[in-house]
Amino acid sequence: MLSATTLCPQWSSSKEKRMPPELQDGAPSSSIVTCTDNSWIDSTRFSEWLRHFVQHTKPTVDRKLLFILDGHKTHTKNLEAITFAKENNVILLSLPPHTTHKTQPLDRTFFNTLQTF
Repeated sequence: MLSATTLCPQWSSSKEKRMPPELQDGAPSSSIVTCTDNSWIDSTRFSEWLRHFVQHTKPTVDRKLLFILDGHKTHTKNLEAITFAKENNVILLSLPPHTTHKTQPLDRTFFNTLQTF
């Protein structure tokens, strides 16, 4: 969740061999859509996304960003992303792997209350 004054254009990944142009139809001009064999994020894509996010949110020493991650190895064993985050005022907090269904803060609080309606 971001403050109301911060907007980061879309970055998404699609399961495609080649990038169909219609995936970006109607998206803001600085949005990024990438393709992977399975549409899952990998270390390279996570680093790309992190750079994209930092470029648009511009964290500072006085206004650091906290990312709560799911503990997947694309985040926790990605030295490029960890170094970039540290150098750009981003704090990476990794939840234990395979526990996010119980520990993700938004799933346990905010989104959980929406399931009752």
